[in-house]
Amino acid sequence: RDTRSAFRRRLCLQYQLPEDVFLPLYVGANQRRKLLDWVLIAYCELLRRHPKSFLLLHTQALSPAAGWDLPKMFRSLGLEEGKHVGFTDKSRYISQEELNLYYNASDCLLLPSAEGWGLPATEAMACGLTPILGEHAALAEVGEGRCIPVHCPEDPNHIRILPRDNEVIRRVPDINEAVSAM
Repeated sequence: RDTRSAFRRRLCLQYQLPEDVFLPLYVGANQRRKLLDWVLIAYCELLRRHPKSFLLLHTQALSPAAGWDLPKMFRSLGLEEGKHVGFTDKSRYISQEELNLYYNASDCLLLPSAEGWGLPATEAMACGLTPILGEHAALAEVGEGRCIPVHCPEDPNHIRILPRDNEVIRRVPDINEAVSAM
């Protein structure tokens, strides 16, 4: 069985990362309402400030029906898969035990979407991992002291209406505040 430090060392070897790398994690579906574009833009800002960072994504690389073409987004943002960002092995089932190891090997969980109650944030907190989430999520209130809620400004630059999302207005967390929290 892998311990947290052994699994983290294994991840660092797999991606050829230094052991002191900052490792944010995203766990969730590749759907536009999950705001993966925000995750990548916030990560680019983090990478600019802290070059020894690597974003680990537990999601699908492509989701043409309802999500993003993440490899295309990486290219447009200047991110290289394997150097700046990587995926967990989505080609096979990952057990709860293995997912637990990913939570324990990471430094924070990024979860900006407007979920009322996100299972990944709950799982992360159960592992002692700090989720960084939008202030509008239910866990921002319930998980007080165990998560970092990020302010979601009400100006038009921080509001989004997505196609095929029942015209729901979604407030987007402030990127600079999120990066500072990391």
